[in-house]
Amino acid sequence: MVLVMRGDLLKKYPNTMVYAQQAAYSSPDPSQPRKLKGGIDATQTKFPLFKAEIDPDITLLGFDLDKDEARGERIENSTTSTVGKNPGWFFIMKERPGQVRFGLDDFVNEQGDDTVMPTGIPSTWDDLSWEHLVSSKTDLLNYHISFSKTVTITNPANQPVWNMNSADMAAILYQSPVLFARHAAEMLPEN
Repeated sequence: MVLVMRGDLLKKYPNTMVYAQQAAYSSPDPSQPRKLKGGIDATQTKFPLFKAEIDPDITLLGFDLDKDEARGERIENSTTSTVGKNPGWFFIMKERPGQVRFGLDDFVNEQGDDTVMPTGIPSTWDDLSWEHLVSSKTDLLNYHISFSKTVTITNPANQPVWNMNSADMAAILYQSPVLFARHAAEMLPEN
């Protein structure tokens, strides 16, 4: 099977790990969405056998999977046993551990609207966005962190403090590594 990726993701993040990982049926109801099975190991993880690039923005990654094995079997009836069924495979894009990034995210509300400003204070430091530091979106065009604004979170107990010291600021601005998983059944056409 060849996974075709189009876009600048792998150019912007060239150390992104791309691999296939075996899925598992959700318990106790196998008609629910499948989940990743365990961690990375030789039996349930497949790394690309080859990689090819086509300019300007297409990457091809070849895996030792056929389409039926990758797609797996979807169980619609929750009373059906999953024994002997193939849950299929996920394709994963993951930031490499140890490649530390610092920064904030752009604010997007629960409806996916990125044109609005946040209201109130963030619940956690992970919820802090650039927009929490300014009065309007246009202020972000030339914004640099100045510490002129005091920032707090809903539950500050045992948490780093904004503008206290460099260690606290590093903890607040640390960006957790991203892992994106998409099941092959969602990408392959129906038979």
